Amino acid sequence: MTITEEVLANGRTYDWTRDRAIRARLVVLLRALDAETGKPIRDSLDVAVSDPALGGRFFGDGYVLLVVLEHRGWPSGTCTLTLAHPDYRAFRRDVALPEPGAAPLDLGDVNLVPRPTFVHGVVLQDGTPVADARVELESDVEVGATEHPLALRVPLGRDVGAGTVVERRPFAAAGALARTLTRARAGERALFLSDRAGLALGSWLAIGADPEQHFVRVAALGDGMPALGWVEIEGALPREVPAGTTLRRVAPGALAGSARLTRDALAGDGVLWVDAAMIGPGTVAVTDRVAAWIGAIGDGQGRFAMRGIGGAPIVRLRARAAGLVHPDPGERIALERPRVFAELRMTAP
Repeated sequence: MTITEEVLANGRTYDWTRDRAIRARLVVLLRALDAETGKPIRDSLDVAVSDPALGGRFFGDGYVLLVVLEHRGWPSGTCTLTLAHPDYRAFRRDVALPEPGAAPLDLGDVNLVPRPTFVHGVVLQDGTPVADARVELESDVEVGATEHPLALRVPLGRDVGAGTVVERRPFAAAGALARTLTRARAGERALFLSDRAGLALGSWLAIGADPEQHFVRVAALGDGMPALGWVEIEGALPREVPAGTTLRRVAPGALAGSARLTRDALAGDGVLWVDAAMIGPGTVAVTDRVAAWIGAIGDGQGRFAMRGIGGAPIVRLRARAAGLVHPDPGERIALERPRVFAELRMTAP
């Protein structure tokens, strides 16, 4: 038997349809929006609730309703609500449920963050690849002058909160080369090294070489012989480190500029949004646990890649190479798809 009941939420009436004759009551409501455009999610959205006494349903214009199914009894305490969509990062929130007979809990607008985009392409001059060009992100007019994108060569391996200070500091070699003896997967927090000489709590390590070199900080020295063994790191590895990868101890130099994050940055993000422009070559230290090179660097064939790009519907790419210019306004690209290809055309001054 199919029944349809009307549910009133935020001045709108919705039909709640079940495949058997059970009565449902509204207990929680919210509206899911795109965090970058502010527009409601209009296509399918999966709604999951940890409490089996609750049912979730997505309606048009972004509205999500949770109802309690009376035949199972009214739940109490909290439940975990999960919203999932293939184009957005999963949203999870612990929700304190209202008491029986109380007014429904209105969570208001909930922002879903789009999944970041993989931006790749080639830098050219008159159709010829430009080797070793540097590619950076710049603000587009829609973003405004008070917020600036800072592209990282390798995405973050941990979450970093809004307001965190981002420092621009050079990193210089401070120890001998070593190599990894086993593979470490993205997300893992330890490396097995051939040589731990000179390492201590707080030491920085540069892993690999350009264009994919990234940095981690030593959290502890694990079990092993004095010369080799496990090294635990702060946070998690942002990408896989194959066995045999070279690394060396590095040390940060003098402060060369700083800014603050204007919004939260999540693990996997390859762009930071900061309150001051930080364009140019070099490295940044994001807290005392995270560091990365600024911008992407192309290979000998002019090819470049930028992972984890997001935070605005549209951004601009700017290529930089000795003796060449990238005419204004750079390359304007829309982050509408999981992968975006761009040709950056440079000219002689």
